[in-house]
Amino acid sequence: MGDSPLNLLIFLGSVREHRMATRVGRYMQNLLEKRGHTVTLVDPREHNLGEVQQPLHFYADPTAAPAILHKINKQILEADGFVIVSPEYNSGMAPALASIMDNFSPQSYAYRPAAIVTYSMGTKQNT
Repeated sequence: MGDSPLNLLIFLGSVREHRMATRVGRYMQNLLEKRGHTVTLVDPREHNLGEVQQPLHFYADPTAAPAILHKINKQILEADGFVIVSPEYNSGMAPALASIMDNFSPQSYAYRPAAIVTYSMGTKQNT
């Protein structure tokens, strides 16, 4: 890959109101775009998939799956790598992040690098 531009996906890991995921994700997007990469944000709030009911790869007839799942899966398959922006969530994976990523087969993500960017509001939040 060297100095070649990459096609990257950034998965945002929160759907909460006033979330920091958007700000952190856009910051990462700007950094990567300044280096010449193509970057697409995958926002669970925008796609509103909710809980995983049936992952794309579990459909007996793939044409019966919602079009949005095919669209996102195509983006995943075409990506050179992934950036996962995740809040600290009770010492575990954020449900919104797990939900959007679990809609797709592990094979969709296979053999490409991933980076994880985390953030926390800290122990004391301003209200």
